[in-house]
Amino acid sequence: MLRIAWTDKVSNEEVLQRANTSRNLLKVIVNRHIRFVHMGQTHREKESVAESDLVDRDGRRQKSYR
Repeated sequence: MLRIAWTDKVSNEEVLQRANTSRNLLKVIVNRHIRFVHMGQTHREKESVAESDLVDRDGRRQKSYR
């Protein structure tokens, strides 16, 4: 891509300038947080569905899986 050898002493800032990009740390953190929260929500939804399968018509918990 930029043809920078691993032996060259080039700072991260200079590499970013050569690639015409910038560091968007806050954006990366927010995106990861959103994905993490969404993952937790879907996990809870799956748990609630699994627990609802263990309750019979009278609202009592079943003793074993079907």
